[in-house]
Amino acid sequence: MKPLVGIVVSNKMQKSMVVAVDRLLHHKMYNRYIKRTSKFVAHDKDDAYNIGDRVGNLKSPYLFSSRPIHSDFVPLESRCLFQLD
Repeated sequence: MKPLVGIVVSNKMQKSMVVAVDRLLHHKMYNRYIKRTSKFVAHDKDDAYNIGDRVGNLKSPYLFSSRPIHSDFVPLESRCLFQLD
């Protein structure tokens, strides 16, 4: 499975955060690429991540569960180059 790379968009929950993952899909009829964003709830036991941090994981075993919590997100960079408004 492809590793997920995303940006922390919310860290207001206790020991959890919301990560937005962008991906490009190819539209066969129009032969264009469409940007889609998925939001995942990830576990953050130390509350170490802030909004705008770029994180990734090695795999996503809980993609199809009723409450998708990913426990293995790791920091890729200290901060993003831009801030989300």
